[in-house]
Amino acid sequence: MSKLLDQLSEIDKELEILCAGDEIRVVIEEFESTVDDLEPQCKALQQSLTERSALLEYPNEFQIDDIGESEEISKAHSRECFSALLSSWDENPANIRQNGSVAQFRDAVVVYQKSLTANNRRKWADWTDSLAKLFLIADAQIESVKHVPDYKGPIAAYRRKYEDFSTFASKMPTEAAIINQVRKLADELSKIRRNISFDLPPKILRFFEALDRDGRYPLSKLDPEIYEWLKENNGLKDLSISRRGYKSF
Repeated sequence: MSKLLDQLSEIDKELEILCAGDEIRVVIEEFESTVDDLEPQCKALQQSLTERSALLEYPNEFQIDDIGESEEISKAHSRECFSALLSSWDENPANIRQNGSVAQFRDAVVVYQKSLTANNRRKWADWTDSLAKLFLIADAQIESVKHVPDYKGPIAAYRRKYEDFSTFASKMPTEAAIINQVRKLADELSKIRRNISFDLPPKILRFFEALDRDGRYPLSKLDPEIYEWLKENNGLKDLSISRRGYKSF
């Protein structure tokens, strides 16, 4: 649609060269009003086309070919209306708004732009949702292991990266670099998710919860099951025994 603006700009330059007679002034005023009428819709369409170009960089992920007929129909109609607008200009440039060709083209652009935008957003949402399914962790799952020392760092990293992912996913990308960034974040989040075990025995979860809450755990309650789990999962290195009433240094 930027071609339209280019053609209108060229016409504007030609008009400035002509003498400023009454007839020419009418034509100039008509042209300027036409540009004002069309500029918002053309800018919106250009934004949607920029977003579509970013998605087209990854045809396998977004499969733009199956968007349906409505977008193609609206695009064809906007082209027909544009051709009619140019014909009206050639016939009588002082009357292109009065004969309805400007309004018809403007309305056609709006319909095409809305169809384009809706399909862009649908494709983007479907793709980001499919990525999220690979790494999404429920809040209850995070809560269940938040006291495990080895998981505190990964959980903090997961939350930061998930926030970044959500921010990117909430907006349509305008360049391929953004899509790459979203895919990279999804890979990193999936890796974190794979390295966290959420099927820990309840006794182990209660042990770490007590350590976080009280800063200590009675040795009398450290039964063989807890000890063996700590030994197998390299958890003994983070613990020490101190006498009650004494400070550890």
